[in-house]
Amino acid sequence: MAVSVERLPIDRSLLNPMFEGYKLSFDEIGTDDAKTLSGVLGVKLPDDLFSYQHTAAFSSHNALTLDQWYPDNVYYVNRDLEFIGCRSRDQEINRSHNARKVAQIPRPKETHDRPRSNICLNFISPQLAVISDGFGKLLLAATSNRQNVVEEDNQWRLDQVNGYACPDTCVIVHASTWKRGDESVIEVIVVRVASDEKAEKSDTKDTERFRTTLEWLTIGSIKDGNSSWSVERTRTLEGKRAPYYAAITNNGQAISICATQAFRFMSDSVVPVVASDGVASELPDYTWTQTAENVIVHLSSPFEVQKSDVSFELSGSSITMGVTNGRMFFQGELGGEVDVGQSSWTVTNNMVEIVLNKNTTESWKEVIKGDERGKEISGDEDFAQRVTSEDLVGSGDLDTFNTDQLEECDTSSEEVALWIRVDGNSHLITHKVDVSGNENVFGPVVLDADQPACLCLRHNVDGLLFQPVEPKNSEEHIIVQHVHTFDALGYVMASKRDKKFASCPPNASFAALCDNERNIFIYRSDVSVDSTLKNRKSGKIIKKVAKQHIVSLKEPGPILGFAVNDSHVFVLKSDILFTIKLK
Repeated sequence: MAVSVERLPIDRSLLNPMFEGYKLSFDEIGTDDAKTLSGVLGVKLPDDLFSYQHTAAFSSHNALTLDQWYPDNVYYVNRDLEFIGCRSRDQEINRSHNARKVAQIPRPKETHDRPRSNICLNFISPQLAVISDGFGKLLLAATSNRQNVVEEDNQWRLDQVNGYACPDTCVIVHASTWKRGDESVIEVIVVRVASDEKAEKSDTKDTERFRTTLEWLTIGSIKDGNSSWSVERTRTLEGKRAPYYAAITNNGQAISICATQAFRFMSDSVVPVVASDGVASELPDYTWTQTAENVIVHLSSPFEVQKSDVSFELSGSSITMGVTNGRMFFQGELGGEVDVGQSSWTVTNNMVEIVLNKNTTESWKEVIKGDERGKEISGDEDFAQRVTSEDLVGSGDLDTFNTDQLEECDTSSEEVALWIRVDGNSHLITHKVDVSGNENVFGPVVLDADQPACLCLRHNVDGLLFQPVEPKNSEEHIIVQHVHTFDALGYVMASKRDKKFASCPPNASFAALCDNERNIFIYRSDVSVDSTLKNRKSGKIIKKVAKQHIVSLKEPGPILGFAVNDSHVFVLKSDILFTIKLK
């Protein structure tokens, strides 16, 4: 049975259609800095791994980690492979005595080289963290009391996770823990990029010679008296590009993925992955639009395909389209009669587009009769209400708008993107949410340490925070929930072409971003004003305004890390950790 594609659930009560914009603030913002201890470790990709897939997966590494359980604490790894913990306080902000070594990454005996991957730190509880050591191994850190991170006796104990070694460049994108009876179970997602053997043997483009793999590792404790940890189960999913978001559900039953390229299960060490025998389950979903003259169909292939591989047959009332190995895209009777000579099709970047020229202006109810995979895309209901309103000219308080006001940054991506939930035992996609046209603004970001991280997506001009939720039953279609809105942040972020990092605090009271070297931008929607303000047009008293703060750093050098808590913005450079304190 095909899984229906749901629309992105948007809570209209969280939108502010009357938002007027951010006002540049000249309020003084406190900034402090402290020298890092032995610099900051940075691992660059070697030239032979500088592919599109490697860049997408590894180039945006954030060298600064915020502790979601104790958000006053941030951590980085220095050039000596030491974890340095720093604590911010209202009165003492990251002075040298507020930074201390908490752990030492063991260097493998067989090598004296630098790590081949950036070292990743993921906190999974108030006492535990998972680390990828940069050499292909996983470590579990017993962190004791992190609330007093700068105390001299606060040293972490590191234990290697048995049963795992990654030969390629890899990083952790998610880690969490849950209870199985009295035992703790740890779930980890590792992303790595490996060469595609089939592509290497064929004449394909460089961007198609690598595959992105998500390794889903289930780790349990071994009761042998040594309190050791070992991989109990390994599951792998494969796609063409690193996802925007990947996380395991709180009960460890499924994986939530947001990506522009399809991921499918390749292996499972406990439950064998069985290829489906039914043709219908292998057929990808598609979207379609129609005018009085044409029906236009868009389909993103779940596997690599070139135009030369595709067979296409079209008659006045039926269509057959597939690839040479037998996998089909479309097959069946069309929803209406078409002009074969005026119809066309093409394949670009695994995106299939078919333009069917209708013989009549009658609207189609479906592209292929009886095929439930297709989703007709029409304008947003709210937009339709506005453009069909009897009031063709708005009231005097509203400004007119036309497409000439659009800028290049407002152009939406035409890539098909989905947020999916994949069951960890059946290996089947259980839910799909269409996020095409909703560009990734920032994330993942943690609002609640006990809940999955959120992802901020653009909707119109706003930035909307979405959090994965588990369906209540098999009939429940909701897998993501709209939890917060950053007014106009989608528009702001799209115009910042040199943006490097962006985030928001756990209370989502503001959003912050930085460029490559110097500028930090902070956007706050609800800032109380000390004096009385009145709107000149409406006469309404204004109690709160939206402000934009800009902080410029004088010290040269690229920004390597960025983190935000409810009252501070942390910016990490190679030799300095800056702390920006908000009132």
